[in-house]
Amino acid sequence: MPSLPRAGPEGSTRHAASKQKYLENYLNRLLTMSFYRNYHAMTEFLEVSQLSFIPDLGRKGLEGMIRKRSGGHRVPGLTCCGRDQVCYRWSKRWLVVKDSFLLYMCLETGAISFVQLFDPGFEVQVGKRSTEARHGVRIDTSHRSLILKCSSYRQARWWAQEITELAQGPGRDFLQLHRHDSYAPPRPGTLARWFVNGAGYFAAVADAILRAQEEIFITDWWLSPEVYLKRPAHSDDWRLDIMLKRKAEEGVRVSILLFKEVELALGINSGYSKRALMLLHPNIKVMRHPDQVTLWAHHEKLLVVDQVVAFLGGLDLAYGRWDDLHYRLTDLGDSSESAASQPPTPRPDSPATPDLSHNQFFWLGKDYSNLITKDWVQLDRPFEDFIDRETTPRMPWRDVGVVVHGLPARDLARHFIQRWNFTKTTKAKYKTPTYPYLLPKSTSTANQLPFTLPGGQCTTVQVLRSVDRWSAGTLENSILNAYLHTIRESQHFLYIEV
Repeated sequence: MPSLPRAGPEGSTRHAASKQKYLENYLNRLLTMSFYRNYHAMTEFLEVSQLSFIPDLGRKGLEGMIRKRSGGHRVPGLTCCGRDQVCYRWSKRWLVVKDSFLLYMCLETGAISFVQLFDPGFEVQVGKRSTEARHGVRIDTSHRSLILKCSSYRQARWWAQEITELAQGPGRDFLQLHRHDSYAPPRPGTLARWFVNGAGYFAAVADAILRAQEEIFITDWWLSPEVYLKRPAHSDDWRLDIMLKRKAEEGVRVSILLFKEVELALGINSGYSKRALMLLHPNIKVMRHPDQVTLWAHHEKLLVVDQVVAFLGGLDLAYGRWDDLHYRLTDLGDSSESAASQPPTPRPDSPATPDLSHNQFFWLGKDYSNLITKDWVQLDRPFEDFIDRETTPRMPWRDVGVVVHGLPARDLARHFIQRWNFTKTTKAKYKTPTYPYLLPKSTSTANQLPFTLPGGQCTTVQVLRSVDRWSAGTLENSILNAYLHTIRESQHFLYIEV
């Protein structure tokens, strides 16, 4: 261990600067030694962690060891049984503050224990009256009232001031409601492109997945792992599950949130989708939600790549959704081929994958569908037809979607993260480290786009949503508000497509 620098003469500015340089060199020498660099006392002294200097998470904020109180959740089923202090427990955690959220984690393992997103309910208070703790700090949001205990009143004031100042930085947009009471403001200068029908939308999704470097978020009402994104397919290169597996093997983290259907009413078999995807690679995590809600559904369709590009609209990545402007009623392949009327079937050596080398079909197996004739069955046999394509026409599918870049993609990622973290917090089976908490990237780096998709136009975009306490822990109906505003302000006509 290097010796401490010797003290120089007092009262000299030059010598004071020299002492600072000596101390800097001393600490740098310590950090060159792996034992001291990884020693927990060193990280506590320097107030750093593995999350301190990640540019996309914003500038480094205050970090340190604190004691936090359990409970405080504003979610049914997670609240404490009473207000007496015997109901609470105190735990030591490492607290990290960023510009739009805070988190605490176990410093030894690095596992994140909780993430608190800042929102319009954000407020910081200090004092025993508001915290019921000596030298306490209380951080309120719409989802939780988090109580911290500090070693002194001065330290409590310091934490409160730092948290408040960071929240007023680049993430301050999330501390208030915006037009139509949305959590996200209008974002001018956004590169966006819209799609009609699934052909162009699916192809753009495939191109974006190929460019993913860090993470992919997907939420769908229904997701079919074996769906092809570019057609006609001549290999498995553009099959959704194969693409996700390939990116997971490259180190990309894939988080998928599926609607958990009432099985007696719907045949989308989200359980099969979850099993099929999670067996591909440990970097692919799938959660289903909700468990008992029967009057509502998660009907949104969203895909976000690296929190910089996001797809949104009415198109699930599922069977029956791919179509183009021809809206074909039949799919019998190329009539010049001798076996044109028979689509590729699974190979004997690989029953999960058909031979596509000479494929001329657009819709393989379960993808060829007609809901009027028959609902989907046996989804675990994806490449077996379930209706006769020689006698039964397929039902075309028309829907729209959009892709956005930059700040609106950050807003959509934040929405997904809110739902993902809420599901992890409320469902017991997801409270294990196997399902990690997700972190929103800072808006300060949102316009540093590593890639863009072609065909975009510059426009103003605002993200609207419909969520409730059972789905995201908060209530927002900005989509409804925007509909009503549009109808009220209309002067000549209204065009509605459903």
